[in-house]
Amino acid sequence: MTAPSRDEESSAACKRENSCDDSARKLADSPRRASVLFILYLALSFIGGLLAGFALCFALRSAYRPCGSPGPAQARLAARPPPTIPGSKTSHIHPPPSPTNALPFLFPTNVGYAGATPTGAEPGLLATAPSYPIHTGAPQLVTEPVLGESDDDFDIFRHWGNLSPWFSVGSFGLDTTPDAPDGCTVTGLHFLHRHGARYPTMDGKRPVPVQTFNNSLPVFRTESEDRMLHSALNFAAGFFGIPYEDQYLQSITIEASGFNNTLAPYSTCVSTPADIGLHLDSLRLRCNNANDPAKGSRGDAYTTQWTNIYLADALDRLKSQIEGIPLSTADVYAFQQLCAYETVAIGYSKFCSLFTEDEWRGFQYALDLGFWYNSAFGSPVARAQGVGYVQELIARLTQTPITIHNTTTNSTLNDNPAMFPLKNALYVDATHEVVVLNIITALNLSNFAASGPLPADHILPNRSFNSAQLAPFGTNMQFQVLSCLSKPRPQIRIIINDAVTPLTGISGCPEDPDGMCPVQTFVAAQSKIIQETDWAYDCLGNWTVPAGAAWSTTTGDAPRY
Repeated sequence: MTAPSRDEESSAACKRENSCDDSARKLADSPRRASVLFILYLALSFIGGLLAGFALCFALRSAYRPCGSPGPAQARLAARPPPTIPGSKTSHIHPPPSPTNALPFLFPTNVGYAGATPTGAEPGLLATAPSYPIHTGAPQLVTEPVLGESDDDFDIFRHWGNLSPWFSVGSFGLDTTPDAPDGCTVTGLHFLHRHGARYPTMDGKRPVPVQTFNNSLPVFRTESEDRMLHSALNFAAGFFGIPYEDQYLQSITIEASGFNNTLAPYSTCVSTPADIGLHLDSLRLRCNNANDPAKGSRGDAYTTQWTNIYLADALDRLKSQIEGIPLSTADVYAFQQLCAYETVAIGYSKFCSLFTEDEWRGFQYALDLGFWYNSAFGSPVARAQGVGYVQELIARLTQTPITIHNTTTNSTLNDNPAMFPLKNALYVDATHEVVVLNIITALNLSNFAASGPLPADHILPNRSFNSAQLAPFGTNMQFQVLSCLSKPRPQIRIIINDAVTPLTGISGCPEDPDGMCPVQTFVAAQSKIIQETDWAYDCLGNWTVPAGAAWSTTTGDAPRY
């Protein structure tokens, strides 16, 4: 029999002696009430994490094993779902009992270089928000209505550009879904994702199977920065279930100047002094184009020009309400950023209700301007920074090692089959939103550049480039390899945040209602892009671009003089 606690004894004594008044009882009960609330919070957080993990597992169409199946990893039978192609009876055991590539010394759990940016803590929603969230597009986050009138369908969460919580994009012009088209089976998946607030949700349909591995563990990659590493580990927990440590191998690439890294290409521009015979300090001063404000950050001037226009009324309005602080347009723009950052950090922000719907649309466009000219089709260094990942993608698709390392690829890692396998059916890489945009540009997904350069004096209507759709927190890009009964050759298609993108900008790819292109055609087009990209010139060359609209690009290339 368990002895009563001190609180229980005190409570019993109070009842016997009738000497405890209401206030004393409330005081005695408050620790228990707080404990119950805390336990409830932990339970909700745990359930939310499990649901996110299951959703992610299904969204990736995993066939390693049923999502969340119990038991020791070695004893799990990863039975595939019913085959979509008649006659297929293949089943596999995962993980294999004796994987040939289980080399722990090649995959340390900590390589240092954690980066200067602190990793955010779990949002304390129950302690900060005035109500529980019911917005299905942004779980765990709450916001107030915008200032003034707004359309019924206006969603503020979708107007924060790269700061937007993840949401499922409806369409990029194709009437199709991320599910494999009828008669097709997913045979491979290359998944590129950003750290972020949440991962994709499933659409309720049965997951499409992916072929499993031949006696080897999958290798997932991430960078050494703290938020990247923990995002990757959380990804593994959601994808494989817990425990996940023996289900895969986690490659941690170093994100710092001096290390080639396709997932952090902006660091590589200052990482090759020995290769080109220049001292590092000289290289920084003369050739670091990615970090030259006039080249790699030319979008900042466009953003400043636009904020001075769309925030003029907001600046006057807020000045009239604040005394003793000389507000500037930059301060007001920072208030809008605080709305997004604070909401994601603690679950709620009063800054959001300071601005009108039009001002939030202006905020979205300000971010579009910045990313278009800094990281995407309007940047003179975007293609050079994205081409290294394209080289890796082609190497994986063709199962052919990279022969020339003349971009951001890392020969030490890429030339090691254990660290960079070429015969897997699933690849998962974690990166940053700017790199996703670099890669979209390098692939020549020109449908996102169809409306041309973005003006800085007004919002371009019906623009094809929207940073909230392409680069929110948790953004992801899927390269889906398909085998189809109606197609004589393997097909590939690209899905960005649940929306299939047309591939007609890629040379030779046909107009296809499901966004498919023959893998052979896709590889040939990307190989030509790789050959035509002059990384040394774009990233290290001595060239200039005039400020503003006097010079522009819609392909992410540097000027050729």
